[in-house]
Amino acid sequence: MMGRFLEHFLIHPLARGLDLESADAATIHLRLIQEKPFLNRLYRHYYADFLKAHHRAPIGARIEVGSGGGFLNALIPGLIRVDLRPGAQVNVTASADALPFADASAGAVFLLNTLHHLSNPARFLDEASRVLRPGGRCVVIEPFVSLLSRYVYRHLHHEPFAPDAPSWNARAHGLQGGANLALPWILFYRDRRRFEARFPTLHIASRKPHTIFSYLLSGGVSRKALLPGVFFGPVARLENLLQPLAPQLCMMMTVDLIRNPSSS
Repeated sequence: MMGRFLEHFLIHPLARGLDLESADAATIHLRLIQEKPFLNRLYRHYYADFLKAHHRAPIGARIEVGSGGGFLNALIPGLIRVDLRPGAQVNVTASADALPFADASAGAVFLLNTLHHLSNPARFLDEASRVLRPGGRCVVIEPFVSLLSRYVYRHLHHEPFAPDAPSWNARAHGLQGGANLALPWILFYRDRRRFEARFPTLHIASRKPHTIFSYLLSGGVSRKALLPGVFFGPVARLENLLQPLAPQLCMMMTVDLIRNPSSS
């Protein structure tokens, strides 16, 4: 009963009763990201990783997959926004596993909280390898599995969380696929050797766990923020100080994949 009361109290009025498969979802999420100062600063904090890759990547298209609710296009001129959801304000409406771009045409591909929604992530990774130029980067920011996140994702999040899932695939469900919050961690940590054998053209250049309190405090795109935006800086600095405890506390991670320059 207490859990239901807290959920009712914390849910943001704009997100109450929102159908995530509806044409309104992407619009509401964008509005929440823009209007909630703490959440907006968190997104800018995440986008800093994309901007670093953008500046390091070779010449070619910059593509964001699953971009309907974000504003990365305001920071990367010419960014091609791709999404499959109805109502998403994007340049291209397409599936992540069938990107409508020419071979070796992209310098960088970005995903924020999108990979774990894909029912067949291997198809997307094949597509990313195909469209990236040699030396191109695919950067994903996704949930990380730690002692803390195991509890939070199991008990305080609406999406499925299955770190022990034997398969990379999930049963397709709606336009957002079959979500498994643990899927990116499975790919890049638990099954890293399998990933490297399956995708020899994609080199895992770095894996960086991060985000301890800030996403929970932001309320995400469904709950009210627990702190005003002015507190984001101190929270981020505290998280940096606690970075040595990443395997135990972090909720998110950034993984930087580089298209092997020697692969054809």
